[in-house]
Amino acid sequence: MAIAHLPADTGVDAVVAALGADGAVVVDDVASPALLDAVETELRPFLEATPTGPDDFSGALTRRTGALIARSPSSRELVMHPLALRTAQAFLGHATNIQLHLTQAIAIGPGESAQPIHRDQWAFDFFPFPRGYEVQCNTMWALTDFTEENGATRSSATRIGLNLTYNVAWLRQEENQYLSVPRDVAVTLPTELLRLMGYARGAYALGYIDDLRDPIEAVRPGAGSLGFAVADPAGSGAAG
Repeated sequence: MAIAHLPADTGVDAVVAALGADGAVVVDDVASPALLDAVETELRPFLEATPTGPDDFSGALTRRTGALIARSPSSRELVMHPLALRTAQAFLGHATNIQLHLTQAIAIGPGESAQPIHRDQWAFDFFPFPRGYEVQCNTMWALTDFTEENGATRSSATRIGLNLTYNVAWLRQEENQYLSVPRDVAVTLPTELLRLMGYARGAYALGYIDDLRDPIEAVRPGAGSLGFAVADPAGSGAAG
């Protein structure tokens, strides 16, 4: 089955439809080369310092570098990209709220073996979610060329992609954003990004702090609301 390629100006509904029909979709030329080059430059020292995987699944020739929001300011633009974010919100629209699940640069080195077929949602303790109830939406941003020859998990040259994943906010994040992004960095970030990182209630009564305070109050005093209202991670106000 061929995966559909759509132009960058495609509307969210069409992207979601293709994703729902085929399980994957490619939207071409969404990010500018200049932005991708900036991300690669910012991440290069961290990628070089990251050890390769400790087992066959993570890849003995693969480096997985996280904490992208803290380490690469330019990557924040990709995390908050309107098309990616709105697609994730629509695809996971059966949940009250979504959050950022994972930020990771994956550099697959030459000669890497094929990764076993798996479901990323197995991270949730292999829980058997109901068929058709999706709990995460993955995006992959190509920092180097992705071709038929360099494969999905095997490559004759180093291939780097950014895995930015969103999930329903009532589940735990794969990457702990509160610890991956130091507080001195977090206080400088836009409120909309902070909410997406998890400084928001995950559902009607999930994730508030102390006396029913909005989690955003921890880093942005005065920006939250009291009670059980759920903030939209995109920053458009209360929902639910």
